[in-house]
Amino acid sequence: PGLDFNDLGFMQQADNIQQVFWVGYNEWKPKYFYNSYNFGGDIYTGWNFAGQSIYKGLEINGNMQFKNNYYIYTGANFQGNSLSAYDLRGGPMLASPGSINYNLGLGSDERKKLQMELFLMNRWSKYDNSNISLIEYSVTYKPSNAVSIALAPQFYSALENLQYVTTIEETEPESYIMGRLASKEFSIEARINIGITPDMSLQYYGQPFYFSGYYSNFKTITDPDAEDYFDRFHEYTSNEIQYDSESSQYIVDTDNNGADFSFDDPNFHFLQYRSNLVFRWEYKPGSTIYFVWSQGKTTDGPEGKFMFSDYTDELRNAPTQNDFLIKVSYAIIF
Repeated sequence: PGLDFNDLGFMQQADNIQQVFWVGYNEWKPKYFYNSYNFGGDIYTGWNFAGQSIYKGLEINGNMQFKNNYYIYTGANFQGNSLSAYDLRGGPMLASPGSINYNLGLGSDERKKLQMELFLMNRWSKYDNSNISLIEYSVTYKPSNAVSIALAPQFYSALENLQYVTTIEETEPESYIMGRLASKEFSIEARINIGITPDMSLQYYGQPFYFSGYYSNFKTITDPDAEDYFDRFHEYTSNEIQYDSESSQYIVDTDNNGADFSFDDPNFHFLQYRSNLVFRWEYKPGSTIYFVWSQGKTTDGPEGKFMFSDYTDELRNAPTQNDFLIKVSYAIIF
């Protein structure tokens, strides 16, 4: 009584039955040029509770640590055709073509003063339905046992041909408007850890974050699970859709008989900076005092083409929010 499973956390997906068959091999005995390696793979399939096959695929992965304690890891995913109950935000199931994902990572000896890691990921899909590129780089420098400095930039670029924009309920039947979304994300994560004494430390974390989304090639869904990819939607021609800069809306007229409907320009960018500075002192065993300074900036706008310099100026001029916190704990030991 009184149990609410929503209290356990947010469930992102339901109506999913998944089976996975996985096999792997590990070698822990150093030999030749390596200390250890492992590889594995799996075959997976998914259905919904109506018995429809909604996805299937194959994964392979492996990693190896060399004699100098450098390491490498890689993996690939081969995704077949799939059905999504979420892409149309409550509309019918939408079919998506298959894709190939590939990733590769390299890292240096984590015991050294200077440690680096590089991670690359790409996804290619049939008909260029969904293509993604990601590059991450991290460098950590430890000039002493008590000091650690880390910097990790990341850049992400994606092109989604069938990205949901809005639903037009005034039409019969409802029109699901999609667009070709070119999105880009850039961030740099910085961390500094200083151990002043065994009981006292100073920690800093900061991250600027840029994200932009630019829409083009608007279309409406016509037959969401058609066998032919191009039969699933109709892409509006320049004669069928026009942009009104005064109202920042797209106006659709498919029959040259006046506007059928309109929708807001979905282009956007989101910028944010977050940082925390924490001083921690365990003044007696089990008893600690924290001094925290948190600073943040957040802004957004309608421009969707990624412009690093302009975004940096916009974020720099955004209002700053500062929060200060003191937390004290005292342990009573019997």
